[in-house]
Formats: sequence, structure tokens, C-alpha cells
Amino acid sequence: MNTSSNFLCRLTVVAACVLSAYGLAQAQEDSIVYRHHSVGSSGFAALEGGTTFKSIWAMSQTEEVRRQVYASLGRALAKQFSGAGTNDLGPLFVPLFSDLVQFESVADVRGQDGKLEWTVAVRLSEPRQKAWQEAFQQILTQAKLPIPSVGKLEGYPAGQAKFSEREFSWVSAGDWLVAGLGVGLGVGRPAQLGTMISGIKTAGRPVAALAGPWIKVNADLSRLRRSFPLLPEFIGSKLELTMAGKGEGVRTDAKLLFPEPLNWQAEEWQIPLNSIMDPVVGFSAARGIERLLRKNDEVGLLQLPAFPNQACSWSVASVPYFTFVAAPLTGVSNIMWNALPMLPTLITNHGKLSGQLLWVTNNTQIVWQGLPIMTPVVRPLFDGGREFIQAGMMPLPSHVRKPPEELFQFTKRANLAWYDWEITEERVNAWRRIYMLGLLGFLRESPMTNAPTQRLLDQLGQGRKLGNSISELTVTGPSELSFLRHSQVGLTGLEIVSILRWIDSSNFPFTWESTPFMDFKKNSALRKASRTNAGPRQVTPMPPSRQVPSKPAPGAATGAKPSGGASSLKLPAPAPAKPVQPSAPKP
Repeated sequence: MNTSSNFLCRLTVVAACVLSAYGLAQAQEDSIVYRHHSVGSSGFAALEGGTTFKSIWAMSQTEEVRRQVYASLGRALAKQFSGAGTNDLGPLFVPLFSDLVQFESVADVRGQDGKLEWTVAVRLSEPRQKAWQEAFQQILTQAKLPIPSVGKLEGYPAGQAKFSEREFSWVSAGDWLVAGLGVGLGVGRPAQLGTMISGIKTAGRPVAALAGPWIKVNADLSRLRRSFPLLPEFIGSKLELTMAGKGEGVRTDAKLLFPEPLNWQAEEWQIPLNSIMDPVVGFSAARGIERLLRKNDEVGLLQLPAFPNQACSWSVASVPYFTFVAAPLTGVSNIMWNALPMLPTLITNHGKLSGQLLWVTNNTQIVWQGLPIMTPVVRPLFDGGREFIQAGMMPLPSHVRKPPEELFQFTKRANLAWYDWEITEERVNAWRRIYMLGLLGFLRESPMTNAPTQRLLDQLGQGRKLGNSISELTVTGPSELSFLRHSQVGLTGLEIVSILRWIDSSNFPFTWESTPFMDFKKNSALRKASRTNAGPRQVTPMPPSRQVPSKPAPGAATGAKPSGGASSLKLPAPAPAKPVQPSAPKP
């Protein structure tokens, strides 16, 4: 789903912009909310570069995920036309979404909130244009909306249907079918629809052809965030993005233009070089993050007296849960002690939990015990004469050997704010397992193993399809950030797994909903029935262990269990009292 996820992610944003065009909150500016121009899958298949992307796009498992996305978007869009969604209009939208992905298209959502209008132009054959027009009429008829009127616009065959304060229009203009929805009193037909029709009449196209990129996106992320709360607040900027094939992979370029100065200042990188062990399969570092942490509500719940201004993370091969993060900070013991009473409340905000928190006095650690396989740990770390706060899903392994120095060459660049490198296939497999254990920790059901998204992850975890991904975010102006990524498919392992989890959400695309809580009684009955109906048990030989490309396996890790006196906070607990502790850390 990595290839798929890139284009499907954009399709999802387009469709959801259409769905939410009625509900965005007040804004002062009449401007673009979202716009994209895509050559479509048939277009990028004919262009050079991106061979890995194309091969994954063509897989049957990717096609299954696309069909799931089309069906989910169809159901969501049907609700906009049929209110409570009693009419089964969703299947009528599915072939339209398929065409939108396959062929060249331009989508435009703009205007003042409360009067937003959207326009979509798709380059289609005559039979497909007729199929779209027939689908529009069926949708309007089954939704019991006014019968559309047929006429001409700029000499081209056109249809129009008015209902409430909206006007839905479509025009068959040469090789293009253009459809639009005007929303709000007095808006009527979208102005952008007329602009596109004029472009087709004079130049044969609604907009100029793309020269190189597969897709070009412009978006106002601050306005999109009102319909997509998953977008973090700190990226509330104007986005300009292009993606194009390059060799076997793709190149992604973007600019983020903020309304206010960033006030970003470069500072010396502080990385715990002596604590990072090889073979590293993922490394990330960021600086200038203090303001972002202060804005985060969950971090604020901990009432920390100080916030780090940079942090780094690294992941080690072979064990998916060997993922660690460290941030330079002083007085870590006291900060941990003061934050400890609020940790259960912070954690239980995300659901039911198993296990308990332990304050380990002998080595000043907070340990979360009782989770399956993982044992998250937070502790002070002293490295290279500096103090860090360090956390991991497992205790930090013993140091075997250092990574190559080339990994840290990025520290020489003055305007670099964020750097990320990974072996994407390794991280896909790791994050998939981390997500699964997280669901168990929160006592939630795991996704069905035969779900399309899970079958795609199975395929992406085999062979060597995904290669390396390198991402950089640089400060290129007082209020401008530039993003560059070289990768096989345009996404990192975390992004691939997260987008697939999002697609499985019941209210996709508007929210990220986790799986239901476990029904232990039902699960027990199912297991009993399975044992009763099963034949003789057959032993399946274990598959050979996976190997990391070009990297030897790590030495034996020493994850010693916490020892010494400890006071525990049992979970779940909405607001636990401060734990009883023999002696608090001293300044």
C-alpha cells in the first residue's frame, strides 16, 4: 500500500474535501482549500522512473485496497446526497473514483467557508463520460432529489440539478468531463467550473499539462485540519507539493508557507552517539521542537518544567520493538518523578490498559510492566558528557558496535531542521507488529488477517521492494520550510502502516477509529468452536528467520529486569495518587 497509499491518500483528501465542503468553519479568505492535478495511474505508467512504485501499484493486493477505499468513499459521499444514507448509493460512486485515480484529473475546492465550491475535471473517453452522466442521474433520482435539467454550456452538453442552496452541474467538453458543486446561498454554479470550460474551449485542456511531475498539490492545511483532525496543528500552513518518478523510486518536493515567522534558530546537534548501536535500520533527528511540544495538549498534561528543543530516535534490526528516542534535558530524574502521577491519566486517555507503572529506585527508571512482549522504559541517559531523557519500547540493549559515521553527516548542514533515514521494509514490518501489540495492550481486537490491508502488508514485508527512504526538512525562509524525500514509494514505514490502519477505520476518511474492545466471552466461544470443528492438529515448520540486508545481526541484547525497591501505579486509573516512594530523586 505504499505506492497505493500515496495516490490513494491524495484521492482520499480530494473526496473528503468534497464531502466536507458543506461543513468547514468560518474563514475570512476566499482561497484554495485543496487543489491537485494528477496524470493518473495510466499517465505515470507511460512515464520514465518510479519502476518500484509502478510494480507495487500493479499488484493484486494493492488493487484490493483500492477497491476498499473506493467503497468506503462511496458510502461516505452517498450520505451527503441521501441524508441518513438509507439509499444504497455507494456502489454508484465506485467506478467514478476508479476513473479519478486512473485518468488525468484536476480537482479544485475553494471559496469562503459556508460558501465552498468544488470542481473536478477528468479526462475520459466518450463511453466513460456517458457512464458518469448516467451515474449522476441515478444518484440524484435514487436520492429523491430534483430531476436534472439538460442543456448547453459554452456549446457543450451539460446537466444541472438544484437542491436546497446547492447547484450540481456537469459538462461534457471534448475529452473532458467537468463536474462541480456550488454551496451556499446565491453561489450556484462554481466559478471554477466556468474557468475550466473556457480553458478547454480555447486550449483543449482545463489547465496546462504537467511537465514532469506525476501529481501537483496545493492545499491550505489549516483549513483542511477542520475536516481532518488527524492533521497536527503545527503544520497549519500553505502546502505546495509535487511527486515524480526518479530511477527506481520517486522524488517528493514540498514547501510549507506559514502565516507567521518561525523564529527558528540553528543550534548544535546533541546526539547520544555512544548509545546508538548497529545494525541501525532507521534514524531520525529534529531540532527547534520546543515550541511544538509546548503546544501539545498531552505533553502539557505532564506539567513539565522544561522542554527539550531537539530529539532523535533510532531503530535496530531483527527485533521490531528495539525503537528508542532520546532528547537532551537536565534534571531528568526530578522531571520524571514530578510527571509520574499524571502518566496513568495520560495513557488511559487512549483506552483501557493492562499492566502497571513501576518507579524503580535503584536505577531511576519508569517501567511499564505487564504488556505483551514489550516493556516500555523511561530513564535518564548520560552520554558524551550530556544528560538526556531516553525512552524505548524495550530496555536499551547493550552496546555492540557503533553505526557508520556517514549516518551522521547531516549534522554539518546549518539550516536542516529534520532528517530521517530508514530501510523502509524493515520499518513496515516493525511498525505493523508494534501496532498489533499496542492493540493488545489497550485490550482491542486486532484486524482480520485476511483483510485487504493486511494482505498488502504481507506482500510489502517480503522480498526487497521498498529500499531506503531519506527525508529532509530545511528552513529556507523566515516563514518557509522545504521538504525533500528520495524513496521507492513516497512514504516511510510508519506512514504506510498508519494510512492502512486509517483505511480500516469505520468512519474513514474523516476520523481514525481503532478496532473495538475485545469481547472475551465471544472470543472464548469462537476458540472452543474452532477446536471442536478442527481436524487432527498439524505441525507447521517454522519459517527461516529474516535477515537484514548488508547488516550483520546484533549481538546478544541484555534487557535486565528492573531490580531494587519499586512503587507501582496500577492501570487503568483516571487520576492516580502520587506513588509512595522511599526517597525522591535529589536535585
